[in-house]
Amino acid sequence: MGKTVYLIRHGITEGLEKNLFYGWIDYPITENGFKELEQFKDEKIYPAVDFSCCRVYTSGMTRTNQTLNTIYGDVPFTEVRDLMEINFGDWEGKDYMDLSNHKEWDMWMNDTTGDFRFPNGETTNEFNTRITRGMDMIISELVESDNPCAVVVFHGGVTATLMQMWFPEEGRYFNQWTPKPGRGYTIRLDDCGKPESYEAI
Repeated sequence: MGKTVYLIRHGITEGLEKNLFYGWIDYPITENGFKELEQFKDEKIYPAVDFSCCRVYTSGMTRTNQTLNTIYGDVPFTEVRDLMEINFGDWEGKDYMDLSNHKEWDMWMNDTTGDFRFPNGETTNEFNTRITRGMDMIISELVESDNPCAVVVFHGGVTATLMQMWFPEEGRYFNQWTPKPGRGYTIRLDDCGKPESYEAI
C-alpha cells in the first residue's frame, strides 16, 4: 500500500513581505504570518495526523520550526538541513532594485544550464542535488517503515523544484508550482516510493 507525504511551506516572513531574495537568512515568522497560519488551522486545511505513526521533518530554519509548532503543536521532528532553501550568497536580503543592474543578474536570467553560481552562494544544480538527496532520504525512511505518512515543513523554492521534478508531464512553470505561505501539497506515493499523484493543501 502506498504512503503519503504532506509538504507544507512555512508562513509569512519579513523576507516575503519585502520581496527579498533570501534562502539562508533565518527570518522568523511575522505577526501576520502567525495570524494567517492560525486562520488556516481554524479552517482545517491541514491534514489530521496521528503523530504516533507519522514522521515529521523540517529544514531546521526558525520559520519552518515555528510553522510546524503553530500548526501541530509541540511534536517531535527531525531537522534535515539538505532541505534548506537555495543559498543566494551575497544576494541574500536584497531586492530586485538592489540587483537588477548587476552584470550577474543577466547571467542568472540567461542561464540555461543551472551552473550559474550566486556570488558566494550555490548553483541551481547544487541546490537540486542537495534537496533531492534530502527528500530521497525521507521517502526511503517512510517506505521502509510501517508508518503511513510523513509531514515535511520547508520552503517554496524547494517545494516548486521537487514538484517540477516529480510531475514534469504537467509542463508547469516553477512559479506555478510554488505554494503560497502556509500551503502545500499532499503527495501520494506508489509502493516503491515514487510520487504518483498530488492534491493542493
